[in-house]
Amino acid sequence: MVLDTVVSQSITPATGPASPVFEERPDDALFEISVYGLNLQIACNEPAFIHWLRYLMPHDRFQPIAEPHADEGRVTVEFQVHIAEADPENPEPNRVTRNGEIIHRAEARCQLQAFMERTITREVTRHVPPCLLVHAGAAVKDGHGILLPARSKSGKSTLLSALALSGFEYYSDEIAILTPEGRLLPFPKSITLRDSGWQALKSAFPQIDSHIYAPECEGRLRHLAVPAPNLSQRETLSCPIDIIAFPCYDEEMTSSLEPLATAMALGRLARQSLNLTLLGQPGMDTLFGMARQAKCYDFWTNDLGQAVSLLAEKVAQL
Repeated sequence: MVLDTVVSQSITPATGPASPVFEERPDDALFEISVYGLNLQIACNEPAFIHWLRYLMPHDRFQPIAEPHADEGRVTVEFQVHIAEADPENPEPNRVTRNGEIIHRAEARCQLQAFMERTITREVTRHVPPCLLVHAGAAVKDGHGILLPARSKSGKSTLLSALALSGFEYYSDEIAILTPEGRLLPFPKSITLRDSGWQALKSAFPQIDSHIYAPECEGRLRHLAVPAPNLSQRETLSCPIDIIAFPCYDEEMTSSLEPLATAMALGRLARQSLNLTLLGQPGMDTLFGMARQAKCYDFWTNDLGQAVSLLAEKVAQL
């Protein structure tokens, strides 16, 4: 995520507001969202925590995902989050309950928020139909899916944010959901950024402060609500994967896309897959078919503007 280079001015910022306006509502104690086959409900005794959840997973961008599954039998999962009052004489940890059973205790608010973000992602992905899950960012440009598999702290969230703010459609931040046919499904929650990534983006997009929500967290994490994908304008939610680029930030390297052999890409994809062992051969078939049909690259980045331009050029050549 460490991108200290001042980003080039070749990025064209997307227009339109991205940040939701928080208003007091009668149901401020409850967050509820439907996505794929899951109906997720989270109750909390503190409205500010529910406001954070509504920023993390804006309802408007998930509604198109819920509609195709409206007639299917849904699984309902209920969480209760208890924020303890600060009382030195009676210290009580914050806690999370799932369907009536305590599953987590945390002393700090940021630990609780990080746990809930991971938990929501896990609950959603486990209820998606048998799909391959890859640790990757994902975007779409002119109908072409772009997969960015990488380890944590590789800079993919910062790069993905720059793409989304430059006209690419944002599909996923941490986990890419791939159908058995190797097509990309959306999971467009707000992007979580570390301080270094936010600073790099702010250099390129001065208006980024209006899109950022900084929760009460000493870890200096921020959530970026990039423009929502145009899911409601499509006949299908899924997109083919046409480019697979493995991003790696290196301040000594010039930003470039270097062709990568299919066999090499396949091995790296397997290492970034989260449920390949569970899926077995069908999962390998998905990976092989996707790697064979897509253009695969090593993606060296040290300048966000150049990186965005490089990807845009590759898409234009498809």
